Amino acid sequence: MMNGYLVCKDASLSLLCGKDGSTEKFLDEVINSYLCLLRITMEVFSTHFIAKIKNDGVESVDRWYQKADIFSMQYLLVPVHDYGLHWALLVVSLKECKMMYYDSQKGNDGLIYCELLKDYLSRQSILRRKEVIDWTTWNIITVMTLIVGFKYRLRK
Repeated sequence: MMNGYLVCKDASLSLLCGKDGSTEKFLDEVINSYLCLLRITMEVFSTHFIAKIKNDGVESVDRWYQKADIFSMQYLLVPVHDYGLHWALLVVSLKECKMMYYDSQKGNDGLIYCELLKDYLSRQSILRRKEVIDWTTWNIITVMTLIVGFKYRLRK
């Protein structure tokens, strides 16, 4: 960090990018690694989680988090690679009964992903706790803008 900037060398930044060298797209492995650092009071889901549910159904991810006590967590973070174009984030606050979809590029309708996650949580609640989630008490919010305060400067 120098004068409020995160300083990255070209070589370091290129490790975060795809094979084409584009600095606009981060590899999913980088996103997954960073999210692992946040696993203190929250469960951070894989970047492939929502896509797997969307493509193969909610049953296809039953075993992915079977050892995690997801219903005791304060937050659930679910990254979404919106049609492979950009990243968005679903944040679930179980204690507040709130689901928020953050999309910085005003991409796809986040309610689609919220519904997929509701299906997963409903199924897991029945399987694990033998309880039905009353979704009528929940706030489902799509936040279509997100101000990111991250700035970097390339240094050779």
